[in-house]
Amino acid sequence: MNLYNLKRGDRVRTTDGALVEVLNETEDGQWIRVRYVEGTEDPELLGTEDLCHETELHSMVEVKAVRE
Repeated sequence: MNLYNLKRGDRVRTTDGALVEVLNETEDGQWIRVRYVEGTEDPELLGTEDLCHETELHSMVEVKAVRE
């Protein structure tokens, strides 16, 4: 997945099945800051922020309606 295509507010499914929301655009094309919003195996991760590597992201689920 090309991280440069992801914008703040987009939602992406990770390779382990969690749904994450993009918090910031990528700076290097390899890592992106996200927040776990559902489907994680560890309920304590819900609502937390993390960096995801491009290899951890599987597919786009929802694109923010308005691009800034």
